[in-house]
Amino acid sequence: MPRSVQKSKTSGKVETASTVYEISAVENDGGWRLFPTESRSNFCYVVVDPGRRVCRLLYHAHCPYW
Repeated sequence: MPRSVQKSKTSGKVETASTVYEISAVENDGGWRLFPTESRSNFCYVVVDPGRRVCRLLYHAHCPYW
């Protein structure tokens, strides 16, 4: 997963600058769902990099086809 690192001004150690959020559900009134079916393969992550002002979305929804 893409992340940014930075050097801490106080300790001098390298630390992770970006934050990763896992989205598991979305509240709505229109009947729309984040994932079409329940599966362990479903995921949705948002990586926020405040230094670069960038958000990355990593999404996969399992769609059975057999």
